[in-house]
Amino acid sequence: MSATEVILRLGAAALLAAYLFWRRHQRYLRAISEGCPADPNWTGPAFAAAAVTPRIQRLRQDYAAAIRGPPHDLCRRRARLDSARQVLGRLAYFRGARANAAEQEPAPNAA
Repeated sequence: MSATEVILRLGAAALLAAYLFWRRHQRYLRAISEGCPADPNWTGPAFAAAAVTPRIQRLRQDYAAAIRGPPHDLCRRRARLDSARQVLGRLAYFRGARANAAEQEPAPNAA
């Protein structure tokens, strides 16, 4: 390895190190500007439990009242599925398939 090659490699390593340092510094400046302290042990703002305590008490007293909406109606789902099945069955592609299936069915034996 020649001296020129060594110098080029060391220069490339120095440029890479400088770029990585600069990126880390930019990240640090962005974190400070967003209000995040530089302390890595910072856990964030405190949780205000007073706001949810009454709701939790109501939930503990009557959990059925805390349900947000009526139960899902299974009959409506089935009706929608049946409706979709009928609509798809009316498409030309499926009408041809039904006709072909009817032609291919073997006739019952008269024996």
